[in-house]
Amino acid sequence: MTNTALTLNYKNNTIEMTSIFAKKAGIYGSKEYEMLLDARKSFPTFRVNILKAKKGQTNRLKGVTLETMFKYISEHDNEKKEIMAAFNEMVSQNKDDGYVLENGITFVEIGQWFLLQFPEYNKPKDFKEMLKTKIAA
Repeated sequence: MTNTALTLNYKNNTIEMTSIFAKKAGIYGSKEYEMLLDARKSFPTFRVNILKAKKGQTNRLKGVTLETMFKYISEHDNEKKEIMAAFNEMVSQNKDDGYVLENGITFVEIGQWFLLQFPEYNKPKDFKEMLKTKIAA
């Protein structure tokens, strides 16, 4: 399975990880602990950076998985199926592991890409407009 929670950013000389990975890496002897230890040994000059989701996007991606993204894209793709083609370049499907991110892409990055493709996805509804419509009817 491809590791997507721990990545190397050569541009900024950082070892980047998600907050979930950081919690697991805090457990001595865990697989994540060993991975972080190995990365720090291999790149001793790199700083460790914990990635945070951009403000306002955490709620919109709450409960979203790669599988739900796949289903949503399948139902809302354009005629040429370009969005699904791009998604398939970033994500592969494996019998054992399900959907797996490719080429060091993080879930946060693919989540941001997904929201750029479908800005209407899971957006809070404008309740004032809904009330005006219901009142007028």
